[in-house]
Amino acid sequence: FLYGSLQVYGTVTDADLALARGVLEVPTRRAGSAGDRLDAAAMAALGEREIARYREQDPEVKATASVRADVTGLMVSRGHLLVGPSVSLTERRAEALVQHEVGTHVVTHHNGSVQPLKLLASGLAGYEELQEGLAVVAEWMVDGLDIGRLRLLAARVVAAHGVIGGATFVEGWRELVREHGFAGGTAFGICARAHRSGGLTKDAIYLRGLDRVLHYLGAGGPVEPLLVGKVAFAHLPLVEELRWRNVLEPPRLTPHFLAGERGERRLARLRRRLTVVDLVREEA
Repeated sequence: FLYGSLQVYGTVTDADLALARGVLEVPTRRAGSAGDRLDAAAMAALGEREIARYREQDPEVKATASVRADVTGLMVSRGHLLVGPSVSLTERRAEALVQHEVGTHVVTHHNGSVQPLKLLASGLAGYEELQEGLAVVAEWMVDGLDIGRLRLLAARVVAAHGVIGGATFVEGWRELVREHGFAGGTAFGICARAHRSGGLTKDAIYLRGLDRVLHYLGAGGPVEPLLVGKVAFAHLPLVEELRWRNVLEPPRLTPHFLAGERGERRLARLRRRLTVVDLVREEA
């Protein structure tokens, strides 16, 4: 299973590991845990309200949000938001994850489904890295990307690197706890994700994807090609050419995190070449 995972998601490069360790080395203060929490039903209702807002842009949006007993956490499957029954989130994280799951994954699924090339709805090869990077940017756009989340993404890279190198579960756990200061339960969850089925390297793509999206936007890259469907970074020049040739249509849906004065202001900040470590230092 590990080698199949490496074929799909790639390995952890030296640059990936250096970025992750750079994030984990930034001194941080402990964040408070104040604020109301949303359970699974409330989270599904929040997702449904967000989807309803997108139906105002395009009545053909077919997405739904529901609580599913066979799901843990949140996920999007075939354009629908699924919420696990044990979900419990602060209001800040709930809003961030709505933009991650609905504002990115649901939106690009719908935009791809109405294109002449229907494969854009399910995704071209290697699309996950760009998707997850954009989804994490969406969290930041609504002020929901806190230091704990950034450290978590970095720790997942470290754990994936350990799995690839043959580290055991216990060795990976000890590294996160003793070298990077994670609580035992948090480290257990990170390692459990990395060791699934003998090794799943998908968790390494979130931080790498975030880094690449930040570089793309900081270099002045247009947002529209990121939204036409589920594409990889390698496909962006082709997407722009197909738009120029009128083979692809403009995105039907524009994410709400890009709308309004706040969206414009936050996007303008990203255009000033912010890096992942810049985001970490802001939150720290």
